[in-house]
Amino acid sequence: MRNSFIIARREYLSFLTQPVAYVAMAVFLVIMGVVFFFVEDFFGIDQASMRAFFEWGPVVFILFLPALSMRLIAEERRTGTFELLITLPVRAIEVAAGKLIGAWLFLMTTLAFTLAYPLVVSGLGEPDLGMILGGYLGLSLVGLAYLGLGLMASSWTRNQIVALILGALFCSIFYFIDSMVGAFAAEAQPVVSYFSFKTHFANVARGVIDSRDVVFYLSVTAATLMISAYNLESRKWK
Repeated sequence: MRNSFIIARREYLSFLTQPVAYVAMAVFLVIMGVVFFFVEDFFGIDQASMRAFFEWGPVVFILFLPALSMRLIAEERRTGTFELLITLPVRAIEVAAGKLIGAWLFLMTTLAFTLAYPLVVSGLGEPDLGMILGGYLGLSLVGLAYLGLGLMASSWTRNQIVALILGALFCSIFYFIDSMVGAFAAEAQPVVSYFSFKTHFANVARGVIDSRDVVFYLSVTAATLMISAYNLESRKWK
């Protein structure tokens, strides 16, 4: 895993030098602030709660995180540095894991800036601390899974726009699939519902941490990592 952490550090520092990353961060923070305080009319409901913030987080992530992950592999292939990367004495899974961890660290940095919101809420009332802690844990997990999907999309193409579209599409399907359950046979509906990010995040948004939800997000992340590593390994021999 040492190689993965080295790559993660390199990737994280790369995000910190990319203007587009800061633009994406600023857009995310503005959208979340507008939705939480004005669209959901926080000041009008007269209730010190962060629930709306956590419920909207995974929805806004659908565009924000694919915008971050689209360059993870696609940019390396476009600039020609991918060929150099795969010749290094590192395994494909270490490369994929390192890039995913680096992007996730940047996500954590972005979420750290949103801590201003619970501070504002705390100044106006007494919010549920358990819900806030659980909500941030949930956002970190669903964000990790989204980034995994984005990494997988980026490993399939050298075009960042295509990677962005594919990543957003995958994230949308996994989040909104519970709305399409009726289109499947009755026997398949429980299985389809199980793969809904929205369903698994519902408990977390209320501050309830269920180990089954944690395992689900980690399993999706592991699966996307394996697929991404396979894509990287297969291209090594082309």
